[in-house]
Amino acid sequence: MKLTPEDVRIARQFLGLTQHELAQRIGVTDTLICHWERGSKKIPKDMETKITSALGMSAEIMKELTKLRHEMAL
Repeated sequence: MKLTPEDVRIARQFLGLTQHELAQRIGVTDTLICHWERGSKKIPKDMETKITSALGMSAEIMKELTKLRHEMAL
């Protein structure tokens, strides 16, 4: 399941992690996390797996968090 930039940002924030902390967990720079979350760079498929693993949640759960966040904003 394809992660959106928003899925990554919301899940990371939900867990109280900084971009730097997530970057350390998956072995990339916090600048790259920032690019992914802004949508200025595509998240490679292999990195999606690393992200979900580092956050301890499936892509489906991340998508559900995004959906809930939108519903709460209404």
